[in-house]
Amino acid sequence: MRDVFAEEVLGKIRRGENVEYDNVNIKGFLNLAEANLPIDKNEKIVVKSEIHIENSRIEIDIDFRNAVFHNPVHISGTIICGDLFFNGTCFCKEVYLEGSQFNGQASFAGAIFMRKVFFTWTRFGKSTKFSNATFGHEAQFDDAEFNSDVHFEAARFIEFAFFKRAKFNADANFRGTKFQRNAEFKDARFNGDTCFIRAEFEENINFDNSEFHLDVNFTDVRIEGIVNFNRSQFNSRIYIPWDSIMSHLAYDGSAYLSLVKSYNSLEKFDDADECYYQYRKLKRGRLHFRQKISDYIPFLALGYGVHPEYPLIIGLVIIIIFAFIYSFGGPAYSPQNATILSVAIFATQTRMESFTGLNYILSIIEGILGVFLMACFIVSLAKKTLR
Repeated sequence: MRDVFAEEVLGKIRRGENVEYDNVNIKGFLNLAEANLPIDKNEKIVVKSEIHIENSRIEIDIDFRNAVFHNPVHISGTIICGDLFFNGTCFCKEVYLEGSQFNGQASFAGAIFMRKVFFTWTRFGKSTKFSNATFGHEAQFDDAEFNSDVHFEAARFIEFAFFKRAKFNADANFRGTKFQRNAEFKDARFNGDTCFIRAEFEENINFDNSEFHLDVNFTDVRIEGIVNFNRSQFNSRIYIPWDSIMSHLAYDGSAYLSLVKSYNSLEKFDDADECYYQYRKLKRGRLHFRQKISDYIPFLALGYGVHPEYPLIIGLVIIIIFAFIYSFGGPAYSPQNATILSVAIFATQTRMESFTGLNYILSIIEGILGVFLMACFIVSLAKKTLR
C-alpha cells in the first residue's frame, strides 16, 4: 500500500481530473476549502471530478462541506480514520460508500442525494448524522452497522429506503423523518433507544423479524400504509398510540400481544383493550369453522374480556325474546307483564312457578342464561376496573 498525500488528491480535484486510487494510504487533511475551486450561485464549492477511492486508508479528516459533486463519488472498502464532513453537500450523481469503515464522526447533515446512494455493509464507529438530509432516489443502508448514535431527524426519503439487517448498536433517532415510499427494516437490530416521534410514513413500513432491545417511540407518528411487525421482538416498551396504528397494523399474533403488554406497562389500558380486541377479531377470521363457532362464545358473552357491555346487550336481547314468548303463555300475560316476568327470571331466577309446560322449561333456560351472562359481566367489568 503506497502513500498518497492530500495535496496530490486536492490538486487533481482543482484541475478537474478524476480522482482514482486503489489500495493506497492517503495522508493529510482533505479539505476542499484549500483547493481554490469555483463557487456557484448557491455559494457551494463546485467539484467536477469523479471521486473513486477503493480498498484504501485515509488517515486524517475529510472536509467536503457545502460542495456540489457533479459526478459520482465512490469511497468503497476504505477505512477513514478521522472525521468525515459532507454537511450541506449536494451529490448530483450516485454515491457509493459501501463496505467502508468510518472510525470517526460522519456527518451528512443537510446533504442532498439526487441519485441512488449506497451505504451497504458500511460501519460507522462514532456519532453519525443525516439530519435534514434529502434522499431523492433509492437509499441503501442494508447491512450497515451504527456503533454509536445515529441521527436522521427531519430527513426526507423521496424514494425507497432500505435498512435490511442494519444494526443500530446505540440510539437511533428518526424524529420527524419523512418516508414517502416504502421503508424496509426487515431483520434490523435496534440495540439502543429508537425514536420515530412525528415520523411520517406515506407508504408501507416493514419491521419483519426486527429486534428492539430498548424503548421504541412512535408518538405522534403519521402512517398511511401498512406497518409490519411480524415476528418482531420487543424487549422493552413501545410508545405508539393505538389510534395511529389500529388501521395500519399487519396481523401477527406475537406483535399484537407485545403491544398489549407494552400498553399495560404504560398504563394505557384503553389502548391495551382495543388492541387485544382487534387481535382476537383478526385471529377469529383465521380459524376453522368449528373453532369460529367456539370463539363466538367469549366474543358475545365477554366481549373478549374488554367490553363488559356485551353481556348486557346480549342479556337485553334475551329478555326481549323471552318476553315475546311469554306474552303468548296465557291471557294474563300482557306484553308489559311478560317483560317484567322475563326481567325477574333473567336477573333473579324467580317467578318460574308462574309458568307450566313448555314455558316453564323455557323460563329455566332463561334463568341459566341470566346467571351465565351476569357472571360474564362481573368478570369482564372486574378485569376493566381492578388493575
